[in-house]
Amino acid sequence: MLAGKKSHQVNRWRKFYLGSGSLAKNFLNFNWDRQFTTKTFRPQFPYTSMNNHLILEDNWTGAEGSNAEGIPVMVRYRQNLRGFIDSGYYPTKIEIHWKYDTDEASEMPASGEADIIDNFETALIYALEGDRQSILTSVITGQGEKRWAWYTSNADSAQERIDTVLLDFEQLPITITKTEDPNWDDYFAFIADFGGAA
Repeated sequence: MLAGKKSHQVNRWRKFYLGSGSLAKNFLNFNWDRQFTTKTFRPQFPYTSMNNHLILEDNWTGAEGSNAEGIPVMVRYRQNLRGFIDSGYYPTKIEIHWKYDTDEASEMPASGEADIIDNFETALIYALEGDRQSILTSVITGQGEKRWAWYTSNADSAQERIDTVLLDFEQLPITITKTEDPNWDDYFAFIADFGGAA
């Protein structure tokens, strides 16, 4: 991690999932209540794009559901990424995991922490996606954890950018994992579980 004015507990590249299952397989037992499509705010970026010929749409498909115990989970993911997949520029999957304090009634982040999580996500998008160095492909929130899945063109550079983002925050309860996935197998398995297509 880059030296900075604040310390952070970042366990970089620790494997999170057991076996070779996709991210979505942890949620196969959930009852998905509805799907939706949304657009999120996209800030202006400071970087010159490395892949100007690739068009990144900011359209998201999402689902809300709950498990057998009624614990809610929210998922959103990006489709229409075929150009990025076929380019071969993004062989590595990075996941950022945030263990949050839950609102007991909903198992979602408590309001104060939710604001920090949202600010962190916006800062990550600004730092990683501005020049398409990395692409955010899915976000899962539920059961006390938020998970962002990215595909990156350079894992070391992505880590440096994440470390720079962290300098603007107090200590955060995050871990970061890295998986080589040049064919985007995890992504395809994930969106297939929700009826999506790349």
